[in-house]
Amino acid sequence: MKKALKIFGVIAVLALIVVGGVIKSKQGSAIEVDTTKVIKGSLKSYTEEIGEVKIRNSEDVFTKISGKVLEVKVEVGGFVNKGDILAKIDSQDQEQDIQILQAQKAALLAQYKESTKAAEPLEIKKLQATIGNMELKYQETQNNLIKGQELYNNGAITEQELASIKISAESEKNDIAKLKMDLELLKKPASSNIINNYQAQLNQLSLQIEALENNKGEYTIYAPIDGTILEKNISKGAFTIYGNKLFSVGNTADLYIEAEVLAEDIVDIYAGMKAEVTNQSINDIVVKGEVLKIYPQAYSKMSELGVEQKRIKVEITIKDDKKILKPGFDMDVKFIKQEKNQTLIIPENAVFKMNNIDYVFVVEDKKAKLRQVETGIESDRNIEILKGLKENEMVINSPDKDINEGVTIIEKNSSKIKELEK
Repeated sequence: MKKALKIFGVIAVLALIVVGGVIKSKQGSAIEVDTTKVIKGSLKSYTEEIGEVKIRNSEDVFTKISGKVLEVKVEVGGFVNKGDILAKIDSQDQEQDIQILQAQKAALLAQYKESTKAAEPLEIKKLQATIGNMELKYQETQNNLIKGQELYNNGAITEQELASIKISAESEKNDIAKLKMDLELLKKPASSNIINNYQAQLNQLSLQIEALENNKGEYTIYAPIDGTILEKNISKGAFTIYGNKLFSVGNTADLYIEAEVLAEDIVDIYAGMKAEVTNQSINDIVVKGEVLKIYPQAYSKMSELGVEQKRIKVEITIKDDKKILKPGFDMDVKFIKQEKNQTLIIPENAVFKMNNIDYVFVVEDKKAKLRQVETGIESDRNIEILKGLKENEMVINSPDKDINEGVTIIEKNSSKIKELEK
């Protein structure tokens, strides 16, 4: 009897070992996978580009005279109304500019009168020598200008003295150009185009002289439009010369975004299209916008990788509060092509193709089950499921060749699409 019990015990132990081995074998064949729950959420497909915040209505203010700045009435960031005084300039020093212009006009007029006269070889040689001397003098003036700039930077001369050197250099340059024109006229009879060019230059000089004559004394600069002072390049006591940019004034309430869209993407962009404007460095703001204008002509632009691309400018009007935006900001612009709400969503890497049909592996009773699906739009590595799945089902992410129908699954990491569940 004891011997029979002993044999039975051995058989029982062997049975346990066999069963245990089978269980261990089955557990060993299970595959660990990452899974994601099927959820309902919002999904947008879009084309993305970089845009820049710009002001629709802005104007630069240039000085039309040379002189000392007597007063500056505004600061950067201040608001002005059209017609407000921005600055005052003492233009008495522009008498020298008037004299220079009058001399240039007289010289040009003499050249104009001589343009139809027959030239003699001696006159040509004489003019060539004069041009040579003028070029040497101009080179010397250029050297003086370089030295003058260094002296000004070191505080050895005033801005007015430096401006005087610049005016002299420009005057000599113009004189050389006119003498060369005279030389060409001496070599051949003047054409109607050359004569018209002389007349145009004479008229321009006359207008400049007239403007300077009218602005003698104190000259006041006014705001050209309502807006904010965006830029100021003038200070009290400084010396400014003709043509300097003094102010930039713009209406910061009328901002828009300008984006440069690749030519191959422009077919999906249209006027009235929704857009989202974001900038991660500005508190992750999201500003609603709408495509206002698509420019009619493409242009070439080099990418950061040195590849020439065809791009087209697109203007986006801003629908939300513009106060947080500033001119010059770089913004990420998403042109919304399609938008779905309360639709089924899974990661795009859960979907794979067989015979040009979309499939996923679903986890059912801890086993992988092959499921055919119909997909919709894709965005941000997620994809819409139109048919084949239900909310809260679990799908396998990035299934590899080891995942087959019916294989046992161990879910090691169940992830969620957090952003879309909000």
